[in-house]
Amino acid sequence: MIIKINGRTFDAAEVASRSSQVTARAASLADSKGRDAAGLFLCEGVKLVAEAARSGAAKEIYIKRGAEGALAGADGEAVAEAVRAGAALYVLSEPAFEKVTTERAPQGICCAAAMAPFARAGFFGGSDRVIMLENVRDPGNIGTVMRTAAAFGFAGVVFAGDCADPYNTKAVRGAMGAHFRLALAREKDAAEAVRTFARAGRRVLAAMPAEGALTLGADEILPSDVVVIGNEGHGLSPETVAACTGGLRIPMAAVAESLNAAVAAAVVMWEQSKGGLTTGEIYIRM
Repeated sequence: MIIKINGRTFDAAEVASRSSQVTARAASLADSKGRDAAGLFLCEGVKLVAEAARSGAAKEIYIKRGAEGALAGADGEAVAEAVRAGAALYVLSEPAFEKVTTERAPQGICCAAAMAPFARAGFFGGSDRVIMLENVRDPGNIGTVMRTAAAFGFAGVVFAGDCADPYNTKAVRGAMGAHFRLALAREKDAAEAVRTFARAGRRVLAAMPAEGALTLGADEILPSDVVVIGNEGHGLSPETVAACTGGLRIPMAAVAESLNAAVAAAVVMWEQSKGGLTTGEIYIRM
């Protein structure tokens, strides 16, 4: 069928059935096994689909019948350019689209975007700002950390131990396009990842109120320092703490026991980025 995106005319494949191959493939991206098998992840909503399109990651675009009018302006142009460059375009019936989307109030557009291969901790150069998470299980926290890292000019995030999947739909929603601006690294052994950074001459700080820990805002925290944020309930593992160069505490009122992992990461990244922020958009080409 013929549809218009931002004033341009395109030929789209029409998908009516909830059980079609296209629908099943798109719906499978809500599950980690489906994502790993396809090498794709699901982006939902106009803004995220446009971000995927701008980065070159959008491979298949799914529009609910009648919803193409939402693609206007710069975002609509980005999606139109992606289709012109070869992204497959599908128009789904309402029942078919409902099977694909994970949103409670969907905007009527999704896409399957290419997952970039995970890097290793040694991928980052000595001047790259990096934050590391250990065993952070909440995908919402994962997405918030990624969004904040991208906003504060960090090069990437290291997911160590048993972290939630950063391509989980909740994490993708929270990251708001940060997947296309950051290098993502995965390390099974957090302590070994710490040692990798230390061998490169970088100071690695465990975010915890340990004796002798530096105090954020009072002691100098360098852009090259790697701060490790621990699990929401249990903090950092003893092995990881032992491998770190030192500790870092965030001063707070005596009545507060701790901060949410994503909030703690945001406070640390803001302190590290002060004076070094620039404006403009940067994309990692997928």
